Amino acid sequence: MPVHAMIDLETLDVTPNASVLTVGGVKFDPNTSSEPHSEFYYKLDIDAQSSRKVNDSTIAWWGQQDPIVQQEAFSENDRVHQKIF
Repeated sequence: MPVHAMIDLETLDVTPNASVLTVGGVKFDPNTSSEPHSEFYYKLDIDAQSSRKVNDSTIAWWGQQDPIVQQEAFSENDRVHQKIF
């Protein structure tokens, strides 16, 4: 049984050194319709990423997203408050 993984990052820039808002991932078998397993989701502390980039046009893009999506991405609820990078 092959196991694949997918990772999703939500960021504040489009460069490799962007500030990361959230990171999520899941392992799954692409050949079945079974439920994924081994999921994770973290909201990272933006202030702890002072050496990472924030882009004004990316912030503007976030401002055009659905308010529910904005709330999830930017709220302090459940955010991991430690230096990650």
